[in-house]
Amino acid sequence: MSDNPASRQRILTAARTLFALHGFNGTTLRAVAAEAGCDVALIPHYFGNKQGLFDAATDLPLPPEALLAPLRDAPLERLGSAVARTFVHAWDTPEGAGMLAQLRSVLDDTPDRMLPLIDSAIWRHVRARLADEGVDEPELRVELALSCLIGAVTMRKFLPAPRMSAVASAQLVGILGPVLQHHLTGDLG
Repeated sequence: MSDNPASRQRILTAARTLFALHGFNGTTLRAVAAEAGCDVALIPHYFGNKQGLFDAATDLPLPPEALLAPLRDAPLERLGSAVARTFVHAWDTPEGAGMLAQLRSVLDDTPDRMLPLIDSAIWRHVRARLADEGVDEPELRVELALSCLIGAVTMRKFLPAPRMSAVASAQLVGILGPVLQHHLTGDLG
């Protein structure tokens, strides 16, 4: 087999998309090859195996400087916006699908199990209370609050991130409380 950079790139693009959509376990080499429009035998040729393909597909090809520059240039009081803009932009690029594929692999098969949490009595109550109080966008606000909590629990319990894991529960509540309050009742910009 000869090396063809275009074929390799088509495989990577297809793999990023499919790993982001279906996770590591839900993506087959045959599906990647079909999406890329190539023979499945090319995947082992270029990447060795499925894990090698996943590693290559999730290696963010955006230059680190492109991601760091806006963070360095942002005034401290706008750093949160700069971080949000940087990551949301990266996620929304074709190359950013590799980041999504990494996250999907961590949360593989979880979305179906998360739906009952989103629609639990607790969150139905919060949504209803926000609506009763005349707060705009109660559904979006609940999803934002949940995203913050899911991110925190993922970092604290499943990865685990050393600093997040070491923070005392009372301190974590103090940190998360204002952020959640902002999501639930603050200006959505």
